[in-house]
Amino acid sequence: MDLHFDCAGGVAGDMLLGALCELHGSADLLASVPAALHLPHVRVECSRTTRSHLAATQVVVKGDGKEPLRHLKDVLALLESSSLPAPVQSAAAEVFRKLALAEAHVHGSTPDKVHFHEVGAADALVDIAGTCLLTHALSPERVTAGPLPLARGTVRAAHGELPLPAPATVELLKGWPVEWIEEEGERVTPTGAALIVTLATCAPPAPGAIQRTGMGAGAADFKSRANVVRAFLLERETLPARSQPVTELVCVIDNTTGEDLAFALEILLGEGALDVYYAPTVMKKGRPGWELGVLCEPESADRLAGSVLRVTGSSGVRRRDIVRYVLDRRVDTLSTRYGDIRVKSVTLPDGVVRPAPEFEDCRQAALRYGVTTADVRQAAVQEWHSSEGNR
Repeated sequence: MDLHFDCAGGVAGDMLLGALCELHGSADLLASVPAALHLPHVRVECSRTTRSHLAATQVVVKGDGKEPLRHLKDVLALLESSSLPAPVQSAAAEVFRKLALAEAHVHGSTPDKVHFHEVGAADALVDIAGTCLLTHALSPERVTAGPLPLARGTVRAAHGELPLPAPATVELLKGWPVEWIEEEGERVTPTGAALIVTLATCAPPAPGAIQRTGMGAGAADFKSRANVVRAFLLERETLPARSQPVTELVCVIDNTTGEDLAFALEILLGEGALDVYYAPTVMKKGRPGWELGVLCEPESADRLAGSVLRVTGSSGVRRRDIVRYVLDRRVDTLSTRYGDIRVKSVTLPDGVVRPAPEFEDCRQAALRYGVTTADVRQAAVQEWHSSEGNR
């Protein structure tokens, strides 16, 4: 299962809690968080509400008495002494460390000296620990989220009136895609940002079937974009093959011949490239040229990029790290009436095994016996089917 957060309407700790509580289907686990954190005077209330006419779950954390001022070490000690599962303690601690680093950067301090005002209070503790606990309970293989929306305006905080997006939120979201919306009001809180960047990867949901959904309400009801987080639990489609990280090297050339390209292909394959291709293209000023592509293992990329520059005449190479999917395969050497022929076979997603005789073996056998490559290929496939039946 994959867990995906749609945060188009913003994100905060209580919004994530509401979405996960609805997705989980029970408020009992969330209600156990204050006791697990040794916060006996704190309770969690879940209720149904609407945001922009959309029904959602709202979570409110209530406490009796004044909250002590906490530093990072106090929060980490609280988590370590809690009865939460170890992975939940670890994830929550990482969220607080990110918050401390962001606040320290914004205020010119150090993480251990930062006073946790809002985020050290009971509601933030429950928001963060509860989100980590409910996510852990769902046991997703992967957690993803999309770009986060940022709006203008100001927000009242312990340090006074702060511009939006809040400075700590901006610090936390460095490197995370965002979109700017023309509306005032805080859409992404520091707590929400810290939870997303800790628990999730910025990516669209993988193809799959939606199993359950949950919608968590924020505290505000904005005019545009419902202030909700949507959570999706998806059964990912079974991929037809195993994934493998590879690197693609690409260059375009307008000062070489077909013979030189054929020589470059031979050299690059001989030096360990997984695959090489070239195709005609049109370059600047309407000049005809060639696009040369090399697929290789990431650790070989630098070496093969140097080979491309050496043997092609190109003055530059583009690198792109990607993932490819490959079917499980094996190679058998079979004895046929035309001699030994290697047969590569791949296993398809439905379990069917597909054979493919090695062409170079077929070519040499055809020349040796005065037959066609089709004759040799047919003999090899027949022998392969016969050997498969005896396995």
